[in-house]
Amino acid sequence: MHNNSDSSDDDLDTEVEMVSLLNSGEPSSNSKYRSESPSKEGQSAMQLSISIVISFVGAGILGLPSAFSKSGILLSIVSLTGVAAASVYAMLLLVWTRKKIEESGKPCTTYGDVGEHILGEFGRNLVDFCLTLSQTCFATAYVIFISSNLQNSFGISRFLTCALAIPGLSSLVNLSSLKKLSPFSLIADFANFAGLSYVLASDLSTLAVSHPQITMWDSAYFIHVLGVSVYCFEGVGLILPLEASAADKDKFPKVLCVVLSAITGVMLFFGCLGYAAHGADVLSPITLNLEGGRGDLVKVCFCVGLYFTYPIMMFPVNTIAETRIWGDDAPKNWKFRTSVVAMTAVVAWGVDDFGLFIHFVGSSVCMILGFILPCYFHLKVGGAGLTKWEKHLDWGLIGFGAVFGSMGTFDSGAELLGLRR
Repeated sequence: MHNNSDSSDDDLDTEVEMVSLLNSGEPSSNSKYRSESPSKEGQSAMQLSISIVISFVGAGILGLPSAFSKSGILLSIVSLTGVAAASVYAMLLLVWTRKKIEESGKPCTTYGDVGEHILGEFGRNLVDFCLTLSQTCFATAYVIFISSNLQNSFGISRFLTCALAIPGLSSLVNLSSLKKLSPFSLIADFANFAGLSYVLASDLSTLAVSHPQITMWDSAYFIHVLGVSVYCFEGVGLILPLEASAADKDKFPKVLCVVLSAITGVMLFFGCLGYAAHGADVLSPITLNLEGGRGDLVKVCFCVGLYFTYPIMMFPVNTIAETRIWGDDAPKNWKFRTSVVAMTAVVAWGVDDFGLFIHFVGSSVCMILGFILPCYFHLKVGGAGLTKWEKHLDWGLIGFGAVFGSMGTFDSGAELLGLRR
C-alpha cells in the first residue's frame, strides 16, 4: 500500500522518470528534483516546454477533425477552447493544493498523495484507479488506431493485427525499467512528429482543390466534441511530476499556461483544417483519409510511433497495479503484464471506432481526473479561505464534469455496446 513516505517517493520517481524519458529519451536521477528552489540540475523552461508538448500532443488530436465535422466548426472551437481553459485551471488547482498540503508540514509529491491527505486511503485508491484506468484506455486507443489503419491501407484484418501485437507488446512492457525503453521513445517521437507534419501538409494541398460544405453549429453533437476535447487535454497525472522536474518551480504555472495555450492553438488549427479539407467525409482518425503510397507510409509511421509509445504508457499502470496487489518490494509479474496487454488487444479488436472510443474515455475517467477531483480537492484544502467566486467556479466545474461526463459516458457507451446508433 502507499501509506508511507518511501512508497510516495517511489511513485514520484516513476512519474518523474517517465517525464524525463518523454523529454529526452533518457531517465534521470530523481534526487535532483527534490529541491524546491531553482536548480541548474532541473529542467529549464525550454526543456519543460518540450516535456509538456510531448505529454499532451498525442493520438487524440487525430480524432479532432472528425469531431469538428459532427458538431460544426464554431461549436467545436468554443468547446475545445473552453475545455482547454478549464483543464489548465484544474491543473493549477492541483499544484496549489499540493503546495498547501506541503506547507502544513505533510509530505506531498503526487496526485495520489493529494488524494490520500484529503480522503484517506480511499482517496489514494480512487486516484490510482482512475490513473491506471486512463493510461490503459490510452494504450488501448493506440491498438485501435494501429489495427484500423493497417486494415485501411493493406487489408490486414483487425483481429490479426490485434493478435499479432500481443507478443511484441508483452515483451516491451516486461522490460525492467524505463531506461530500456528510451530508444523506443525517440523512435516514437520522431515517427509521430513526421506523421503529423505530413497530415497537415496533405490537408493544405487537399484544401487548395476541394471546397466541401462546412457546418458551423450542430448542438446535437456537443457532447461528442466535448468528450474528445477532454480526452485531448487529459494530462493531469503528469502535472505534479512535471512541476517536480522544473528547475524554477515558481515559473511552472506561467510556462504551463503559455505552452498549453500554444497547444490549444495547434489543436484548433489541426481540427479546423482537417474538417475544411475533407468536409463531412473526414474520418476518425484522419489518417484513414490519406491515400496513395505516401499516405500508407505515413500510416505506418504513426503505427510504429504509437506501438512504441504503448509500453511507456503502460509502465506506470504495471508499477501501480503490481505494488497494490503484491506489495512494494514485489518483482515484476510477467503473467500479469502479458494478460493486461491481451486485454487491451481484445478490447481494441471489439471496438472499431477510434473517435467513439476516445469520446467514451474522455467523458468518463478523464472527466473525473481532469475536473471533478482537482476542484473537489481544492475546495477541501482551501476551505473557508477561498473566495465566493472560487467556490462557485469549483462547484460549477464539478457539476459540469458530473452532468456532461455522465451524459457522454452513457451516450458513447450505448453506441459502443451497439444499443444505439
